[in-house]
Amino acid sequence: MPAVSAALRLNVKAVTDLGLTRTRFGYRGQSQVKEAGRIYRQSFMLSGEGIFTGGECGCGQKGCPHLARVLLNPTLERALAAAEGETEEAERLPEPVPPSPESEAEEDTGPLPPLASPLRSWLSYAADLGGRPEPAETPLRFELDVQVRARSAREVLTLRVWRTGLRNGHLSRLAVYPLPHALRWSHGAADAKSLPRYARPDRDVLQLLALGAESGVQGGEETWFLGNHPLTDTLLTRLLDTGRLYWAGRSEPLRPGPGQPVTYAWEMDAGGVQRPTLALPEGVRVLPVSPRWYVDEAAGTLGRLTSALPPALEDAFLGVPPVPPRRRPVSRVPCARVFRGWTCPRPARSARSVLP
Repeated sequence: MPAVSAALRLNVKAVTDLGLTRTRFGYRGQSQVKEAGRIYRQSFMLSGEGIFTGGECGCGQKGCPHLARVLLNPTLERALAAAEGETEEAERLPEPVPPSPESEAEEDTGPLPPLASPLRSWLSYAADLGGRPEPAETPLRFELDVQVRARSAREVLTLRVWRTGLRNGHLSRLAVYPLPHALRWSHGAADAKSLPRYARPDRDVLQLLALGAESGVQGGEETWFLGNHPLTDTLLTRLLDTGRLYWAGRSEPLRPGPGQPVTYAWEMDAGGVQRPTLALPEGVRVLPVSPRWYVDEAAGTLGRLTSALPPALEDAFLGVPPVPPRRRPVSRVPCARVFRGWTCPRPARSARSVLP
């Protein structure tokens, strides 16, 4: 009921691109809803009688008002009428094969009984294990980027999951693949059958994603935000293992990179104000996650940063407020006490002694 109440507060005209396709199981629908300047995409299923049987929305909410707004939209009735009689070409039942003379000569034992439900499930499971994927069933593509999140006005590491198609030997992006609600609501423990066939090889990666990342919307598409969750390190490792992890729209996947040692320094601006920073080789970019990872865009590699400080103490050092010139002599002594025993520089007395 809260979802219905929120849906009724949305304008009817917010629903656009509503379409239905008739299948042998009922109807498959797509739509999009605009709210507060953002566009959310929905996909849903209806039974043959037009009863809602499942769906998902790019907003990622459990009680989604956008999907409810679509189901309560009068345009849906007209779409149902228009879809009547239409059937997807790929889902049409095969034509019956005419009997051979040999089979006509055999004794007619009547129609075979239908397979029991457990046997049907087993046959489907065995086909997924041993059968070859259909040509159209290309694997998922995972894409990392660093973007500024509007909520915090800070840079965050983002991940998008794409459905793909093969083009010139590369996995070309077709559409963002939203994680099924069954995977979200089960905290990553959903059965493989809740995933489409092309996504089942990546079930463990998608489970880690549902557990260790935050779902949101960036640019009208579902986006996952990676941060300081304990599973972030494991998730990035598994994404690299797929061989289908890309950086910011590049055509070649990222490769595992070697561990990069970091050193700590203070950088000084034109006014003499010093700020703590990490000194890294040229072209290496630190990703805003913990433990820290880097990306080398020129080399196309992704790897871990090795630090002399424990993660918590490193975060504390990098979180030191800017030190103005008149505070440098005062701040040197406290910094020396806090980071005693660690290879961590103190604010310099002059610009000459600032580390590069």
